[in-house]
Amino acid sequence: MVSKVAVARTKVEFINEIEPVQLPADLLNHPALQGVGQMSLTALANHFDVVRVPRGAAIYRSESEAHALFLVSSGAVRTEHCNEQGETIESSFVSGFAILGAGELLSGAQVMSESAIAVEPVIAYALSMNVVKELCRRDIALLSNIAKALAARHTQAIKNEREMLEPAFVRVAHYLTTLSSREGKMVSPDLSMVCTTQDEIAAASGLNARTVSRAMKALQKNGRLYIRRGEYLLRSPLTLAQAFGTDALGV
Repeated sequence: MVSKVAVARTKVEFINEIEPVQLPADLLNHPALQGVGQMSLTALANHFDVVRVPRGAAIYRSESEAHALFLVSSGAVRTEHCNEQGETIESSFVSGFAILGAGELLSGAQVMSESAIAVEPVIAYALSMNVVKELCRRDIALLSNIAKALAARHTQAIKNEREMLEPAFVRVAHYLTTLSSREGKMVSPDLSMVCTTQDEIAAASGLNARTVSRAMKALQKNGRLYIRRGEYLLRSPLTLAQAFGTDALGV
């Protein structure tokens, strides 16, 4: 169960308007706050909660209200979402310092687009989404830090998806190679014709139809597959798996 504890007032010391506000060290050193102005730090000192999340618990769930930006200071978090087929897909895995909810903040979304699960015990700081939005309008450093973190996560998510798709695509290739060897008709020295459907390929390879469709498109793009009146023409079917590399995945 997630325990959400408001930070005690003794952790924030206001000496005067000139001297810096004393935030918890791990929050003050978070990459999201590097270069942020003193006025923004003072405002944040009044609008954050400490969130402690045990292993296996959710920091938040998909479709829950987007009420806070989470600055993770320790632990590891897996974010996940559901694809069009209802399958749970890992979006990213982050450890140590991280920002969660940046996409919702910058897009103005009312609900969270993904779930965040603690893989290891997590300590995070929940900052009011409305307060951070207002501070981003006035503090370009804060806005820039959040945008950079979101871009880095997006790039990593694309890389993760490519790594997951490659072995799945190879399974499609192996099935087509086996089908060609068993039932294929050679129409030229390097071209084999097979009769099948994407549903049959999905069932045989244990994949969903969307993944199979993407694999077939990648094969077509590489000149290894041609579709003709419901028939599949495979070029050099014995080496179809070699057609798949990260550049061919189309994600």
